[in-house]
Amino acid sequence: MAGDAELVEFFKCFPLLLPITLAPFRADGCIEVPEGPRAPITIDVESAGGRYSVAAIKSTPEIEQYLGDKSHELDTRFNQCTSPLSFVRELQYSLTFLPVAPTRRMSKFYAQIIRECDELEEWSCVESFDEKSQVMTLEQKDGSGKSYRVYADFDREVFSTDIDGHTTAMDIGLPSYLEKLKEICLRMSGSWRVLDDVDGSLQVLQPQHPRRYDLWRRVAVGDLVSALIEVSSDCYHPKVVFYGPASIAGPLNSRAKDLRVEWDGPRGVKDNLEKILDIELPGPSTVYQEDSKIKCGICLSFEDDGNIADQYASPYSMITALRLLYGLSPQRVPLTAAGLLRGSPSCEIPDLSKTKVVFRPFSLGPVFKAAGQVSLPNMSVPIKGKYLFHDVARSMDMLGQPGSPQQRQENWPPNSTIAGRMTWMLVQGTEYVNSLSAENRVPGGVLDLAETKVVAEFVWRVYEAQFFAIKDIGSTEVLANLWDLYVYQPSKAEGRELPEGLVAVELAQGDAVRAGFRNSTQAAIDSGLFGAPSFTTEDGDMYWGNDRLLDALAHHATQGTSGFCAKAKGANL
Repeated sequence: MAGDAELVEFFKCFPLLLPITLAPFRADGCIEVPEGPRAPITIDVESAGGRYSVAAIKSTPEIEQYLGDKSHELDTRFNQCTSPLSFVRELQYSLTFLPVAPTRRMSKFYAQIIRECDELEEWSCVESFDEKSQVMTLEQKDGSGKSYRVYADFDREVFSTDIDGHTTAMDIGLPSYLEKLKEICLRMSGSWRVLDDVDGSLQVLQPQHPRRYDLWRRVAVGDLVSALIEVSSDCYHPKVVFYGPASIAGPLNSRAKDLRVEWDGPRGVKDNLEKILDIELPGPSTVYQEDSKIKCGICLSFEDDGNIADQYASPYSMITALRLLYGLSPQRVPLTAAGLLRGSPSCEIPDLSKTKVVFRPFSLGPVFKAAGQVSLPNMSVPIKGKYLFHDVARSMDMLGQPGSPQQRQENWPPNSTIAGRMTWMLVQGTEYVNSLSAENRVPGGVLDLAETKVVAEFVWRVYEAQFFAIKDIGSTEVLANLWDLYVYQPSKAEGRELPEGLVAVELAQGDAVRAGFRNSTQAAIDSGLFGAPSFTTEDGDMYWGNDRLLDALAHHATQGTSGFCAKAKGANL
């Protein structure tokens, strides 16, 4: 049968399911899971009336239970398939998220590190060892006598510490790593003294639980103004930038230029700032905690360290993500959707052949707060929230993606801070991401069409994992897998090298990406955005809502602007 031949050919290029033999409507093979064992699997397929469904799956007990628990979801997805090719694609996607526990192995560095601990410190430095995570914690002291911790992760075979945000491969050896940390402590001692002074004399708003390598503080000023204080080892005075109403923050920023000349090293940070800027700053007293004027809407844009769980949460942004993906790659549009959506403001596929799309990821929660809205305004009215999911499901059906949830999911909204940062990092371009790996950061660049398509694909796949596969997109494992499948592998096939998923997740949690994502959120607030999806043409005209996408494109075409900007949270489009 032609259909069976098509099925056989497609199985041959399967990255996860590698068939050994293939009888009509039966697949015998195995599943390759990253960091996990190879598992045998037999799938019996039924065909009736041009539809395909799974009759039986035989594999390991864990896999059978996983797919059995998903039987209703799988049947719903498979019943939409009208060809062997589409059926196998759905099966491939389902197996992508198969949770198979990695096999525990003893690190080759274990005996070496144990011996080095014994020789160097006579075990006095070892604080604890976690059998489950395979992490040994060691205590060290810097030049001032302050304690810090060193972590030997035998599962990942890396060293890390709470004074530096990077990991180092264990093959460097413990003695060399400790010497490296001593150099960091010596170099950063002056900066840490300044930050200790800030923590003790000013009211710190963020970070709430600072780590030694957090070289910034957001402090209260008053009158809806806050200040960002940053220190570095190569500058004798901190950098200070004020945020808030222009009438107050503007003059303060002008006077802050005198810090370089007038800063008195022996004097404390608070005394220096008050003298040079001619202001009175609130101290750490809790009296100020209830003063609403201490915080400003703008400084709330910096509260994205896991406290706001609504990035990538917008169902309407998901629709826009898919429409932009289809617009950038028209060949991806399902036959069931092609030609049927013209004239629909919420579902028509945009013609992007003559338009440059620029993604500007930001965190939506701070934008809501700065605009005086509740965190999830669409859910504040129960009947409106119920309608929202039903409305989105209808649109996704029209776009050829059935299965969108008809009601609020248990894991919604997700905590997707890392997903948002990864998207922002990807939007900066291949060269920028690779420079993070090399610890030699370069400015973000302009993406070419191929890179823009990769961004659009990743954005859609994150939404798909959240709303269709019901995955926790706050999980670093889920995000690393998505990155590998839809960023790393496609980019490598086109000759562009990018780090693999686990490395990308780690880079997204570094200081440079955190600051970049915060600045992107700040820019969204400054430009007057109040929701997502939002679209801004190059002349500054803003359109809000998925159903205004075509209007924004029409404005771009008629006004002759040379750029089109899709702004949204996380890639909230």
